Amino acid sequence: MSNEYESGVIREEFQLENSAGVIPGVLWTPQNPSTQYPLVMTLHGGSQHKEAEAILDLVNTLVRGEGMALACIDGPVHGERRADWVLNGYDGKQSINDFMILWENRDDNRIDDMISDLSSTLDFLLQRPEIDPGRVFWVGLSMGTAYGIPFVGSDKRVEAAIFGMWGLCYPNSDRLQDFAQNIRIPVRFHAKIDDSIMTHNGQYELFSAIASQDKEYWALPGGHADPDAHQLAYIQQFLRDVR
Repeated sequence: MSNEYESGVIREEFQLENSAGVIPGVLWTPQNPSTQYPLVMTLHGGSQHKEAEAILDLVNTLVRGEGMALACIDGPVHGERRADWVLNGYDGKQSINDFMILWENRDDNRIDDMISDLSSTLDFLLQRPEIDPGRVFWVGLSMGTAYGIPFVGSDKRVEAAIFGMWGLCYPNSDRLQDFAQNIRIPVRFHAKIDDSIMTHNGQYELFSAIASQDKEYWALPGGHADPDAHQLAYIQQFLRDVR
């Protein structure tokens, strides 16, 4: 694990191994915490990687702004999981194409692998005394929902979650319904009004499958894109309320 310091935030790279392979990740924490702090687990969207701009926006909002820890790993066929990985010149188009092929292959076991990867990552992070095991949250949109719902539906250590920008309209996404029915924690679901990839009905059907009694469906302006300042403020306020 390597450490870097920047503007009050500690950035730490890590690599873990489990039966599914190597898990490349990054953890960001406040530089001078006075008490245990909450942990936000996240996953980037398709075509991105663990230090994409959208993830760094969450670092700024939640680590600098709220004093939380934030952890992100590379998703399947993304980032350092690729043999052709280079930070500068990263081919996001090829990553998303490879991801779509994997996701649409019903025989692929990548969902089970990602549940294992994310649970192994959480096991590792909760060994740190400065992280509060009773305050673990999930934020994941688009691909972060495709794999986040199975993880949160399987790992009861997560206390609240933000999903969105994914729906049962997408091929093979019916597999998410069973996981969603296991989720009973507070949930906020961010749907984009002008999403060109996920239909409104498909997103609402996935939201409806979530069993939580404390859930809200937020229809927000814009297309299938990274959260803007308005959306980040919603995320920040929700996590501030549940922490």
